[in-house]
Amino acid sequence: MEEASALLERIANCEQEAVKLRKAISLIEGQATREAPHSTEAVDSKFQASNTKLKYQAGHLRKSILEEEAKLMQHATGMLRLLNTAFTLAVRHAYPSVSVTSLVKRTEHPRFGDYQCSAAMAIASSLKNSGEKSNPMEVAKNIVNSMPQCDFISKCEIQGAGFINVHVQPWFVSQMITDILKHGARPPIVEKKRVIVDFSSPNIAKEMHVGHLRSTIIGESICRLLEYVGHDVLRLNHVGDWGTQFGQLIAHITETCPDFATTSLAVEELQILYKVHVIGTICDKVLVGF
Repeated sequence: MEEASALLERIANCEQEAVKLRKAISLIEGQATREAPHSTEAVDSKFQASNTKLKYQAGHLRKSILEEEAKLMQHATGMLRLLNTAFTLAVRHAYPSVSVTSLVKRTEHPRFGDYQCSAAMAIASSLKNSGEKSNPMEVAKNIVNSMPQCDFISKCEIQGAGFINVHVQPWFVSQMITDILKHGARPPIVEKKRVIVDFSSPNIAKEMHVGHLRSTIIGESICRLLEYVGHDVLRLNHVGDWGTQFGQLIAHITETCPDFATTSLAVEELQILYKVHVIGTICDKVLVGF
């Protein structure tokens, strides 16, 4: 589980590094544009040398971005997560100012491929609201052209109003199934959190029933699922102020059952004695008030 948290932290660091590198490229390219050559031969030579250096730095930074994005793809697990990561990177390349979630979903019919991305419509609408002219088909083409190298994708087709239909490589699906058969299902990579699960919290001075058992089983199942994906789980089962209840019960048994030390009482009998004592205490308080 600690490895999963480390991978998640690595993914976040990769994304931050990619953003920094893109900003550095923009600054370098802007500097190269502003440094216009002058008429003298010496200044022209200096500009060419500076421009060559800046182009080299920009190329090096672009290579670094590709390496960081490749690491992001390596950390992704599961087909849907892989595709969402790939399309997220593509959208960031094509439209850095636009943020879109839930990019990919499974198709409802085989003729539309295996998965489908409908982000083009939302992006086109966002661009239109910001004053930029665009249409979903154009946005879809830009997204597909900005896709990173993905061996598991057979092809991407643009249909309808800008839907991107994704066809997955059969050999890659076979490889994933084989891996699950050999090593079992692996938990998704999530951010580790502290989770508190409140159980049935029964009143232990009363008889328990099937409702307590049901909620306890459900609570334990939830805890095990959360622990499986790497969360730190705290189980809570508050039993209340049991000292008062048992103190009252012991006092009433002492008064009404002198042979309690040698005679065992059933749970039902203890519950009846407790209720009788509580009712008697209430009656005493009412009579005192008159």
